[in-house]
Amino acid sequence: MGLDVEPSGDAKRHTRKMVRRNELFHPFDLQEMLRGVDYEHFGAAAVGCASTLRGLHRALLRSTVHREILLHPGAEMVGFGVVKTGSENRCGEGSFWATYVFYG
Repeated sequence: MGLDVEPSGDAKRHTRKMVRRNELFHPFDLQEMLRGVDYEHFGAAAVGCASTLRGLHRALLRSTVHREILLHPGAEMVGFGVVKTGSENRCGEGSFWATYVFYG
């Protein structure tokens, strides 16, 4: 799986929006995030409240829906935006939140 920089920037902006609102939610503008790229399949995952990056990845894999998106054979590229919070929030200060965008 390859990393795509442009969707990663969009994913990071979405993650910052989640932190500001203090809630997890999937991107509503996923097709806009993938503007200009060729894809047949796409999906997104929003995860948070992890104290480590490893914990963030584990949270992603524990979700059946997110795991299916990640392991879909058509998912060839990924864009992701990770934010470590610097202030108190529902997950605690210094927690990791992320948005992943998969496509192929």
